[in-house]
Amino acid sequence: MSALDAALETRRILLCVGSGGVGKTTAAAALGLAGARRGRRAAVLTIDPARRLKDALGIKALDGEPHRVPLERLKERPSGTLDAMLLDAKRTFDGLIRRYAPSDAAAERVLANRIYQSVSTTLAAHESVSSATSHEAVELQCDIFCASWSYSNRLHCLVATEACDPVQSDTYTIPTGGGAVEVSNFVTPYYFTEDALGAPLDHLGTVKETFGIAKGGYQIRMKGGAVTNVFGEGFSDDVRAGKEAGHGRTFWRHVTMALAMAPE
Repeated sequence: MSALDAALETRRILLCVGSGGVGKTTAAAALGLAGARRGRRAAVLTIDPARRLKDALGIKALDGEPHRVPLERLKERPSGTLDAMLLDAKRTFDGLIRRYAPSDAAAERVLANRIYQSVSTTLAAHESVSSATSHEAVELQCDIFCASWSYSNRLHCLVATEACDPVQSDTYTIPTGGGAVEVSNFVTPYYFTEDALGAPLDHLGTVKETFGIAKGGYQIRMKGGAVTNVFGEGFSDDVRAGKEAGHGRTFWRHVTMALAMAPE
């Protein structure tokens, strides 16, 4: 018996991991079918937004509920069963925090943490953890040193000085000792001016005008005391709801900062 045969016979969980395009979905579908053929109750789980698993298994729907894969088309019908399911990554991670936190108060602190929120919503949008954490690292270093809001004559409103939000979905890789890591694009200080004088507006050159928004980015604006989010045409629907819920926190964060900096 091979190591793979032994794993299919005895293991409860098999993970297929790797970079994009190496065949994780195909391998997972094949392993699930192999398990069903051995009489096991198999389930293939994915977080793939492209729903490639649905196509690979020939099922009509793929969501947060298990869907039975029809196996009667096979020449030898397996004695086991095969289901497929799309994991809700954010709900899963939130559930793990609530389950393993030492107290309800500790769980709420983690769930309210800005970096955790960014990483969990990033997972829900199927973006990399490294790009999410680099996004937050850049903003933790840069945003606090910027003016809370920058005024745009072209937009006739205040724009929050967020270093990565306008180019949120743009990433690039940097070499590391073990390969390469995907990190977030970021805007330059010239982005928050009326005339950049030819200087680059972001690291990758995605944005073409000051206070512009990349296809997968968004911007927080305030006019007449009302805060709104403006999204690029390609912004992830999975993340939009969380950003909409969070713009009020951004407003009060800046109000608190203004009060703290005001002279006595």
